[in-house]
Amino acid sequence: MSHQNKKLQQSAFKAALQNSELYRDIRSMISSNKMDVQIIKYIREETGLGLVHSKNLLEEVKVGE
Repeated sequence: MSHQNKKLQQSAFKAALQNSELYRDIRSMISSNKMDVQIIKYIREETGLGLVHSKNLLEEVKVGE
């Protein structure tokens, strides 16, 4: 991954963390016992984040519960 692409991913990650609607959706999916793989796929589709950043976002939401 190029340096510029990494910076874009990090910016998108920070923006996703501040997206209250996305945060609510993820929390709802966690509460509904959705598998992490399904939640990560949803995050990737909604944000355009890569796999690692999507997984990290899920972990951030779980920690914030």
